[in-house]
Amino acid sequence: MGSVPILAASPVMAKKKIVPKLRTGKLAVRKDPRTAKLSDVLDVPAVEFPDKFDVDTENPEIAANPIRMFLNNQFGCCVIAGRAHQTIRFEFVEQRKVINITDGEIETQYFRETGGADNGLVVLDSLKSWRNDGWRAGGRKYKIHFFAQVNPRDEDQVKAAIFMKVGIGLGLRLPSNYEEVFHSGDVWDGSLVGDDDNRHYVHATGYSDKGVTFITWGARRLMTWDFLATNCDEAYAIIDDLDKFDDTPLDTEAVNDHIDNVVEADSNED
Repeated sequence: MGSVPILAASPVMAKKKIVPKLRTGKLAVRKDPRTAKLSDVLDVPAVEFPDKFDVDTENPEIAANPIRMFLNNQFGCCVIAGRAHQTIRFEFVEQRKVINITDGEIETQYFRETGGADNGLVVLDSLKSWRNDGWRAGGRKYKIHFFAQVNPRDEDQVKAAIFMKVGIGLGLRLPSNYEEVFHSGDVWDGSLVGDDDNRHYVHATGYSDKGVTFITWGARRLMTWDFLATNCDEAYAIIDDLDKFDDTPLDTEAVNDHIDNVVEADSNED
């Protein structure tokens, strides 16, 4: 009996590489007329921000750590994943160490806020929860002090918010081929038109004349200013510790007035 020839595996027979699905999960924008605007509490023209800035470049200890997926390839938890990236940066500034936020903490907080269903989150509601109730991250509970709406079409507002390290969270409408665009590593530019079926939330860490640097799905990407202006439907500056702004153009008295008059009432409604 003759030997059976060994056939090379055909492209069809070859095992395909499985690329994890990238989930979105930001629900439609919910507006509250009581939400503070950044322009009401910050004298933006008085902020002397440089032409180029990135929180991670200024703090290489953060940049040296891998950017985490935070389960956003399994659940529609982009709002909590964005919160986690921002909490890491807040607490590095506070504690001078990179805290270890676990996937279990991400999952617990996400399903606590959704009520148990994997159906995404409203950014404004989640920010209120972060402010009023806090969340457990790296084994400790953290709250934010204040958040304010940023006009994403005002480049100076975006730059000022990022530079002052108050943090900025961006709600985006992504194109239907967002996974392909992401995996390509290309810049997200104005040729990409998002839709309401693909809403996503990211944390922005820096800016330059080219646009805004953001992190999501375990990687760092760049969106141009025209992409931001076209596809961002909500943006928030977030403050975790008001005491760090005594010598800045931030109007801390206006912030405290807002907290006294609006936040307390909002907490009572909850």
